[in-house]
Amino acid sequence: MSADKVNPKEIRIRLYSKKDKLKNLDFTENDHTDPLEIDNFVKTKSDFYHSNKLTSMWSVRYQGNLVGFFAMSMNALATDNMQEGDRIKKATTKRYPAILLGQMGIDKKFRNRDLGYWVCQHCIGLGRKITPKIACKVIMLHTNADKAGYYENKLGFQRTTQKTAGKITLYKRIW
Repeated sequence: MSADKVNPKEIRIRLYSKKDKLKNLDFTENDHTDPLEIDNFVKTKSDFYHSNKLTSMWSVRYQGNLVGFFAMSMNALATDNMQEGDRIKKATTKRYPAILLGQMGIDKKFRNRDLGYWVCQHCIGLGRKITPKIACKVIMLHTNADKAGYYENKLGFQRTTQKTAGKITLYKRIW
């Protein structure tokens, strides 16, 4: 497979099934480290979290190849951690309902082709779709300093002041 950008019309996203064999993919960095523990999550925790409804797992295919996954769950974002302009004036709630993009991984053979971008767009769209039925103001994720700029510059996420286990928390208003 060439290193060209993907054709988004050829990406297929569906709810995870154990037949997807995510454990056969490699989510480590080129130096074999796993700084966001994505590879570790898939190989040791994903089935437990998925079967106990702690997260919703999704598989990502491109041109018929299993190339990645993402996990989503409900969460909340403290308004004190948000940018002033994103807070709703006169609202008394201290937390906004959120979707947490808890884990996302693209196999290292398929990286740098915009698959992560299209996965994020899918997640944002899913959030917008469910918002009329289950209030959801933002989508949020945790990442490290090396990857935060990607989400900010390419997808319009904002940094919060919240730190979670040394990771940076980002959010994007979806409604």
